[in-house]
Amino acid sequence: MPAKRKSKYKKTQREYAEIYERDVRTIREWQKKKYPLDDPEAMEAKLAEQLHQGGKDASDDDERIDAAALTDEQLESPGNAYEAKLYESILRCRKLAHALREAKRLVIPRDEIKAALVKANSVIRSRVLAIQGEMPGRLAGKAEVDIQQVLADWCHETLSFLANPDNLA
Repeated sequence: MPAKRKSKYKKTQREYAEIYERDVRTIREWQKKKYPLDDPEAMEAKLAEQLHQGGKDASDDDERIDAAALTDEQLESPGNAYEAKLYESILRCRKLAHALREAKRLVIPRDEIKAALVKANSVIRSRVLAIQGEMPGRLAGKAEVDIQQVLADWCHETLSFLANPDNLA
């Protein structure tokens, strides 16, 4: 029995078919052509090139489209059916690229950032509100110079406390 040839692709053809919203037969052809299926950004460029070549008759001008340079406004307002199909593929690839960056933790979801900010703000608020409880005892009977030193020390302690990420979690 011959040894099974190991694929250079990370996923199955069926998984790629779901990701790129194509049928398995198309994915098989893409694999034969060695398309970069594991790299959504490279696939965005490849699909844009493929659609551009297939759409020469549909478009009056033979101008190349730089998929990376398209603005959101341009993507939302295609000029014809060819552009609409091209832009749909570009958007799909951009979403895949973002999901990949998110999975690699190169970007952090807004909800996580929001939750972390709420926690950090809560800790900061509690430290600021602690001033009115801590200071009267520390400042009672002190001279102005000593009061300044106590306040400077408290600020330094508080900022050191807040600089430690473990205290904000």
